[in-house]
Amino acid sequence: MTRAAKATDLDGLDFAKGGGLLPAIVQHADTGAVLMLGYMNREALQATLARRRVVFFSRGRQQLWEKGETSGHSLDLEGVAPDCDGDTLLVTARPRGPVCHRGAASCFGAVPRAAPGRIDFLATLEEVIAERGAARPAGSYTAALLASGCKRVAQKVGEEGLDFAKGGGLLPAIVQHADTGAVLMLGYMNREALQATLARRRVVFFSRGRQQLWEKGETSGHSLDLEGVAPDCDGDTLLVTARPRGPVCHRGAASCFGAVPRAAPGRIDFLATLEEVIAERGAARPAGSYTAALLASGCKRVAQKVGEEGLEVALAAAGGSDAEVIEEVSDLLYHVLVLLAARGLRLERVIAELRARHDASARS
Repeated sequence: MTRAAKATDLDGLDFAKGGGLLPAIVQHADTGAVLMLGYMNREALQATLARRRVVFFSRGRQQLWEKGETSGHSLDLEGVAPDCDGDTLLVTARPRGPVCHRGAASCFGAVPRAAPGRIDFLATLEEVIAERGAARPAGSYTAALLASGCKRVAQKVGEEGLDFAKGGGLLPAIVQHADTGAVLMLGYMNREALQATLARRRVVFFSRGRQQLWEKGETSGHSLDLEGVAPDCDGDTLLVTARPRGPVCHRGAASCFGAVPRAAPGRIDFLATLEEVIAERGAARPAGSYTAALLASGCKRVAQKVGEEGLEVALAAAGGSDAEVIEEVSDLLYHVLVLLAARGLRLERVIAELRARHDASARS
């Protein structure tokens, strides 16, 4: 599959464990964002590989459905990889429009990611909560909730719109690295496991085999330090961001999905977003758009702008402040992305070239 998308790879998958279905985590091939979780039977996986568009099995309708078959918001397949036990799939894809049926880019909504600047408000909110907890002002819901104790707070979080009943008391929990965006594993949580996770700040699952809670790394020491938990749009799947203390896979690998090709690390995924915005401006040509006007001026003019911005970077680096260097490099990166768009090229090809050079250097 991503490790060679061949039908023969289906033989190593454990469809039986899930009653003929495998949970399929869908991750954006460029940004690394986790978009949704669906389910595939053998036929859906075969159809996905054959069509190069993501096809699921609907548990409600008991039939195959291609994502976007009515809305047009399909998922163009990049690759598929099984996890270490062959009972979960990691699907990398590029969406053609919103993924969530409610119109959002991801079923997990605006999930805070590790990129600097993305979570500034959360830090501010954290300070406000700390102040409320210290001052305990009369009538403050936050102060009262904190005073009720950690167990009650964890219970409140676990009660917020989660549909444990759909999965027989369990929710699939996708674990994503809080810094790199890599999908590490998929486990399952009941209400008690979620509450324990929030209380301990370490990831705790419910073992379907042993029918009991287990904290990841409780014997190996390779725990998962919790960064955050977010439900998807339907409240039947969790996205857990965490930082691992050692290998995540019981076979010693950093991820249960092995050396799966990943998208850009979370800290630079805004470049992929910016690339999409540039493409949209070029297609729509909105009045007053600098990007649209620059693309309309032709590739030679865009190339000239890149040359000008490169010179300004050099001048700032030679005699300017750090702030000036950052500003000029930002201008240069933006204009390079416009140049790629003008040539009909994508940033991923540049990244692939850099990775190939790195790999060749590492081998020599």
